[in-house]
Amino acid sequence: MTDALPADVHPDSLSRLPLRRREAMDERGQQLYDAVVDPGSRTLVGLRGPSGIWLHSPELGERVRAVNQYLRFETALDRRLTELAILVTARELDQQFEWTAHEPAALAEGLSAEIIDVVKFRRSSAALPPRESVIVEFGREVFRNRKVGSATFAGCGALRPRGCGEPRGAHGQLRDDGGHPERRRPARASRAHAAAADPLTCGPSSSASSALPRSCASRKCRHRRRVRTRC
Repeated sequence: MTDALPADVHPDSLSRLPLRRREAMDERGQQLYDAVVDPGSRTLVGLRGPSGIWLHSPELGERVRAVNQYLRFETALDRRLTELAILVTARELDQQFEWTAHEPAALAEGLSAEIIDVVKFRRSSAALPPRESVIVEFGREVFRNRKVGSATFAGCGALRPRGCGEPRGAHGQLRDDGGHPERRRPARASRAHAAAADPLTCGPSSSASSALPRSCASRKCRHRRRVRTRC
């Protein structure tokens, strides 16, 4: 049984803003609309994702979409590592919507389930290869400490030729996408083995060594009516 949507969420958009109708938009807005719904747009969730929200401000949407497309598809990182940087951001922000969208994409790009679980269950990255390890640790330090230590920054040399600049860009872009106050959507984990105990929501850990998310540390996790509490 799925959770009921909150009263202020539109069922067509799954956000607090309704979907824009193409015929109600000006020429510039229609151009952005067409770019988003085009089969070659490479959006993961169509108008139910950030792209649908951007349509409420087409001038901003054009610019943000260009940055989004660059960071996801055109950086010096391969797609597998880009998706890893995205998942690290989603996990550190406990952003269920983005995790649910990008975990299958990461698997499709060849990121192993074992590496994904290091991020999902906040396990040590020490056993990961150098590039994967530095992406995980760089993101964790950015969001947990608001700064990056010297040792981690030195490890960015493994991400030649541009170091950690592009993963950092992905962190910032996804933080903004996932932080839309208009979005209020409970999401499910996409992997079957985590369905019984999704670490992105409140609930029992699926591993004795998996700590609760940091924001749960000072209070008991609980489920609220309709919308699952994020921890």
